[in-house]
Amino acid sequence: MIHLLITAAVFLCAQTSSAETVLWTQSMPSTMQIKPAVSLNNRVVYVGSATTLFALDSETGNVNWKVNVSLTSGTDSEPVIDRFGVLYVGTSNGIVGVNTKTGTVMKSFALPKRASCPSLLSHKNLLCSSSNDNKIYAVNAISMRMVWSYDLGYPTDATPIFSPDGGVVYVGNQNYMFAIHTANGTLKWKTPVDDFVCRAAGITPDGSVLFYGTNGGNLYATSTKDGSNIWTVKGLGSVWGVPAISLRLGRVYVGSWANDVYAFDIETGRKTWSQKIDQAIINSVVLNSQETRLMAAGRSGDLMFFNVTTGNMTRRLTLGGQVIPPTLSNRRSSTSRSMIFVAGGTMVDGISDDV
Repeated sequence: MIHLLITAAVFLCAQTSSAETVLWTQSMPSTMQIKPAVSLNNRVVYVGSATTLFALDSETGNVNWKVNVSLTSGTDSEPVIDRFGVLYVGTSNGIVGVNTKTGTVMKSFALPKRASCPSLLSHKNLLCSSSNDNKIYAVNAISMRMVWSYDLGYPTDATPIFSPDGGVVYVGNQNYMFAIHTANGTLKWKTPVDDFVCRAAGITPDGSVLFYGTNGGNLYATSTKDGSNIWTVKGLGSVWGVPAISLRLGRVYVGSWANDVYAFDIETGRKTWSQKIDQAIINSVVLNSQETRLMAAGRSGDLMFFNVTTGNMTRRLTLGGQVIPPTLSNRRSSTSRSMIFVAGGTMVDGISDDV
């Protein structure tokens, strides 16, 4: 049994074979604006509005703590947690580290303009964050001192992502997708794009291919070896979210502003199915842990579930308010049930997903 936690008042639901059951409800004081992050033991969910970060008990929805932080609002921005129990988020003027037990702001790294939620390279204690001052920054997570910065030439809100071995970090802006060496901040390659890369890229588990969409409506598959494009699909309508990748199914999935959800062959870019819906998908689509259902968060307040093989919509949950993409629970935990967490509007819901 998989549980789904959705942010918009807050309620946790259990899914039987035919209907969702509310397990708990927690009213939030303001609209949630960042993706939930889950603790390593799955017992705490961290969600945030524009001004406040909250820690919620994942079983009851009770608020453990809250702290005032001017968070960078971006519905695909997800905080990261290091092995020492520090949660890092992007803010309007840099990166802050928060104690996950107490909610105390422990440390910070100042930037002249807003920062994306950082990515964390745990074994090197390295944070990478992009900023609206045109740069990407690498910061030591222990000392919060800058290791290097690289000038991208144009602002970006996209969260950088690391290669599986941690040797390279990837980030896009209006002009290029960049690959930068994490050791020294030097450029490995850059490849032109047609328009803004609005979110992080997706990367295959072996680190060989990046998949990313653009505001101009293109979907790219790019070799991480040299930045060459393997294939490009055009005319999708703006694709802002991170693509969902399944090597088992051989497909990559995206949603678009043009009210469509797509599945493409991972090797060729050939469309395997598309589904027209009644609202824009402006964020990432997400596969459940069994890769049997694709979840798409609609701009008009619905969380929609699709059969990954046929594209048929199997379920729709109306939440109200813009829905933020789901976050899967940590699979390394053997002591807690598998869950999915999602945010949007002024609520948090939890729904079991019997597959």
